[in-house]
Amino acid sequence: MIVAFYAAIFAFIFAEIYYVFNRKRLDLIFKNKNVESIRKIDIAFYMSKLLSIFWPIVGLFSSFSSLFLLIITINLLKFAIYHTSGPIYKVYIKVLPWMNVAAYISILWLRFIC
Repeated sequence: MIVAFYAAIFAFIFAEIYYVFNRKRLDLIFKNKNVESIRKIDIAFYMSKLLSIFWPIVGLFSSFSSLFLLIITINLLKFAIYHTSGPIYKVYIKVLPWMNVAAYISILWLRFIC
């Protein structure tokens, strides 16, 4: 069960990278609620993003709680920046997927390599 929990990281890494390369199309689908243009891989992306909201909360009870707290913090910081600074938000939203990927890889590295 624990291996499955940490294996979910691969889906989250996929979702972050997929979003970087398909940002405009995915945002347009979500904004316009255009269900007809959703692909099967988009559904996998949306399911992974939905799961990635709750997954770090469970991870807070693991030995890597500081990394899970980091993931929660950098994602919540997005909302604070959105309401305070537009130009900084535009940059942050482009860097956020890569920060998430770095945190996910760190968790994998510490769990399976070290």
